[in-house]
Amino acid sequence: MERKAASIALLVYGGISASAAGLFLAVTTFTGDYPPVARFGGTVWIFILSLIVTMPLVIPRVRDRYGSPRGAEARVPVEDAHHSR
Repeated sequence: MERKAASIALLVYGGISASAAGLFLAVTTFTGDYPPVARFGGTVWIFILSLIVTMPLVIPRVRDRYGSPRGAEARVPVEDAHHSR
């Protein structure tokens, strides 16, 4: 289940980042007179920064919704811990 959550998170934050980068490229292409290096370099920059910002926001939300919460497998119920001694 954890792999499914990771795949969904990748699609979400990757899609957000690609959309932001595509929007940046479209805006700089159709408005203003920017050189190609500035347009493409800015597009890569926006994509990377969007990944950095969205990953820590998206991953926990997707994990909580589709996968197990972090550390859930390490938790032992209290009654089980007392009986194991």
